[in-house]
Parts: sequence; C-alpha cells; structure tokens
Amino acid sequence: MEPISAREILFWTSIVVYVFNVSAFSWALKKFFVNKGGLPKKMQKLGFAAGFIAVMQVASMTGSSKEVVWSQVTGLCLTILSGCLFWITIHHNRQNPLPVAFSNLQSDFIRTTGPYRFIRHPFYLSYILTWVAAPFIAESTWLALTSLIMILVYIRLIRDEEAHLLSGTHGAIYHGYMQKTGCLIPKLL
Repeated sequence: MEPISAREILFWTSIVVYVFNVSAFSWALKKFFVNKGGLPKKMQKLGFAAGFIAVMQVASMTGSSKEVVWSQVTGLCLTILSGCLFWITIHHNRQNPLPVAFSNLQSDFIRTTGPYRFIRHPFYLSYILTWVAAPFIAESTWLALTSLIMILVYIRLIRDEEAHLLSGTHGAIYHGYMQKTGCLIPKLL
C-alpha cells in the first residue's frame, strides 16, 4: 500500500472543509436564522439550487487531477477563511439571530460591531468564498460558472435586503452605515 501523498492530503482536506462549510450553511438556514411561518418559497428554491450546485461541485472536485498544488492551496485557504468568517458571524449574532433571506422580517437594530464593523454582509461573503473555492479545489474553469451564478444570486439578495433596510424604521441609520462600511470588501478610507 502506497503512503498518502501531501498533495492528496491537501486535496481531500480541501473537499472536507468545503463540505463542512456547505453543511454549516444548511444548518444555519434550518436552525439559526429566524423564519416565522416556514421558509419563504424563494429561499426554498435557493436552498435547492445551492444544494444541487454543491453536489455538482463536489462531484467535479473528486474527479479532478489533484495535480495543481497552488490551486488546491488557494481553495483550501478560501474555504478556511469562509468557515472562520461564518462561525465568527454566527457567534456575533447568537443572541439576536438575523431573519432568513426573502422573509421581509426586519431586525430590531442595525449590526455595526464584530465582523459588521468591516463589511455589511459577512454571511454572504462567507458563502461566496466557499463557492469561489470550488473551482480552485477542482482545478476546473467551467466550475467557475456555477460559482458566478451563486455570486450573482447573493448580490441580488444584498440589493433587495438593503433596499428593504433603507425603507424600514432604521433606514437613516443604515444609510449612514453604508457610507462608511463596505458591502463585501472593507472600505479602506
């Protein structure tokens, strides 16, 4: 029996972390985010599409060549960063979970501390980082298309949620927060 190479360990570790992240996102949808009266239909559709894309991405990963080390290192770093950001954001919101996407529920206040000090949407950024990691892990340029689809969905969600927040009771506060805090990338100046 041949010993397992460092490349294979890197490769399989990347896949395990990716699957862990996607599973954590699913857990949060069911057990963490506030949803009164069940998941909204649009969220159900997004959950199904995300699950389908995740399975497709994992299948593509397991069939890849495991040859390009820099690509797998990049994918692993992105998935680790994603998982850390996700769990830090969960921890920061544990006392007051956010409403589930597409629910039209409003939070009682605008979060501006913890990861929200730097970016307005740390959950969405954590999801995006995991989706972006998949083409690197799989060494697949065509898989980047599935990541792009998910990124576009999250950008649309962000726009809708921000319009909802701006028109709500905390609209003026949120507008000021938007001026000084980046959406998915921290503002440097």
